[in-house]
Amino acid sequence: TFFASAFRIDLALFTRDRTALANADRVLLELFLHKVAQALDNHRTFSEILNERDSMVRSFADQNEQWGGHESQELEAIQRLSRETAARLQQRLAFPDEIDDWFVFSIGTASGFHDLGMQAVPHQLFEKTGGLSDEELASIRLHARQGKELLKTRMGSLAGGRLYAMSENVIAQHHERYDGSGYPAQLSGDGIALAARIVGLIDTFVAMTAARPYRAASSVEDALAHIRSSSGSQFDPRVVDAFLDVLADQA
Repeated sequence: TFFASAFRIDLALFTRDRTALANADRVLLELFLHKVAQALDNHRTFSEILNERDSMVRSFADQNEQWGGHESQELEAIQRLSRETAARLQQRLAFPDEIDDWFVFSIGTASGFHDLGMQAVPHQLFEKTGGLSDEELASIRLHARQGKELLKTRMGSLAGGRLYAMSENVIAQHHERYDGSGYPAQLSGDGIALAARIVGLIDTFVAMTAARPYRAASSVEDALAHIRSSSGSQFDPRVVDAFLDVLADQA
């Protein structure tokens, strides 16, 4: 039995033949087990950093979305599902020029900022039980541009970085539609940033299945039916397929 203890992790390798390994092989095995322990510890540390990073984003977003925005558990779901959908796309080798490990790691963080501009929307609009006027609807739709300005105001020192760019795209484009009928810029297809296409779908699903003062929550089945029927129009079909796979695995 060969033991290696490192980074708070104990590993062991068993062999039936004590004479099967030369001393040099034993040293190599101990080194190998040490490296495995280090890799496991790195993974654990990475997970802890990821959880702390997402929690900080949710805390920041909660302060700015107290009117009409997502509750903390909804933001947590958006972050988790965005990351899992991106990971599924990566497994399928979809968008190889865009999705790497950093993309999967960071989209959860960026997704937490998507409705940053909601603080600029009059909160009484989210308490109405009837329909919105054209003027009120236009006021709500301004949150995409206002969120982009808020990000610049709060985090402009990070401009030029990859995470800032992803967050900016998610904020500004998560209400664009694949067929070009969205807002604020009527972008279409691959002209919409991939991160925004992913977060836009997840945001729709989480929002539909959450109750609001002005409407009841939709069932998961109804929300998924809407997403399937909107594949190719509102949503990127490749993102839809990956998202549906993620939910099927969790059922």
